[in-house]
Amino acid sequence: MDGDLICAPATPEGRGAISLLRLSGRGCFETVDRVFFAKNGRPAAEREPGKLFFGEIRRGETLLDEGMCAVFRAPRSYTGEESAEITCHGGRTVTREILFALLDAGARLARGGEFTERAFLAGKMSLPAAEAVEEIIDAASPLAVSHAAEALSGRFGREIGEIRDGILDAAAHYAAMLDYADEGVEPPDSRKIDLLLEDAAERLRRLLRGTVAGRVIREGIGIALVGRTNAGKSTLLNALLGYERAIVTPVAGTTRDVIEESAVLGGVKFRFSDTAGFRETVDPVEKIGIEKSRESLSRAEGVILIFDGSEPPSGEDRIAFLEAEKEKKRRPELRIFKVQNKIDLGNGADYGAFFPEEPLFRLSAKDGTGIDALSAALCRLGEEKGSDPAAVTNLRHADAIRRASALLEEVLRDKTAGVTDDVIWSGLAGAAGILGEITGDEVREDMIERIFRNFCVGK
Repeated sequence: MDGDLICAPATPEGRGAISLLRLSGRGCFETVDRVFFAKNGRPAAEREPGKLFFGEIRRGETLLDEGMCAVFRAPRSYTGEESAEITCHGGRTVTREILFALLDAGARLARGGEFTERAFLAGKMSLPAAEAVEEIIDAASPLAVSHAAEALSGRFGREIGEIRDGILDAAAHYAAMLDYADEGVEPPDSRKIDLLLEDAAERLRRLLRGTVAGRVIREGIGIALVGRTNAGKSTLLNALLGYERAIVTPVAGTTRDVIEESAVLGGVKFRFSDTAGFRETVDPVEKIGIEKSRESLSRAEGVILIFDGSEPPSGEDRIAFLEAEKEKKRRPELRIFKVQNKIDLGNGADYGAFFPEEPLFRLSAKDGTGIDALSAALCRLGEEKGSDPAAVTNLRHADAIRRASALLEEVLRDKTAGVTDDVIWSGLAGAAGILGEITGDEVREDMIERIFRNFCVGK
């Protein structure tokens, strides 16, 4: 980072109440004085940091707008550099004109995430906290916002740092043994080293389990709607979403492809898949739809098995049940929600024999009766899947935790097997290095560029 002056809009482009443009870097105050002219006549360098001043915004001799400007002195700024923020009226054209004025005055357009990258490089925030900024912006549910905010607070980065420090302490003992083996160095306290490594390994195991919850928080909980044709799957999907997403007709087989849509229930994101009915067919298009239904079923965390409660069970009902049962046997953790739909048309039969251990939700997707009970059950699943406080939502972090945990487990096995100290040291150094990729202690310049390049411009 050479500290050259960068600028960018920090608010979305388009019509709005205000727009905010931010600057950071060498010569920031002098550049601001070429564009923003405070009504009190004081130049940027003489204004009280963090306080908004009213003035005119000009491009050369042309008056563009009236607005506010705040300056921040190094190192007490977001980036640790001289910085400023200019607030103008919200509008695409006026914002662009002010941006061009700043570029004319000597700034350059910032790359995506360059402000946050500079904050990290200046030591204003840890790398996990910097990445959490993007996670907050991209969060698709309140739960995702909450976990990203925890990471932004530094909790996750501190825990990784503590685990890494314990591994480095153990590695230092082995390094001393190797470097000063001929000088009578006393061997390390074996029990102390064992405790350090067991603590680090257990904490990584807990975080490793948290990667599962993190995926749910990040991507949402997959729910497949499965059942015979015309059982009301599409109507139920629309009821759960709160709007008409799927086409509903009395004609059996209307849904021939998988319809996927997301919704937030109880603060958790769900991904619903309305599948084609399972039945024997010679129609090549319908066969493709049924195969896609099987794929959706294999990826889901939960299945809503829907029966037409106004009619007795049919062969198609049994086929749908067998598909769900087969997947449940393959993945016992799969959650089944058994639904008897169309109760507004009367009670055609008892469907309790299908998954008898599961409760039966009796409802009418058409008029909404009983939908609340099903939604509440889905919310409980969301709480269960996403409630792990150790959830790891960042893919890069999850990958590093998997690699570091596997390497540390290998070190523990090697210690038990009595391998040489140099092998133990090498494994510990490798695990610490992997965790350093998360904290930023071992991160390479090209990796930093990859991390920040997907941030929005102005952040």
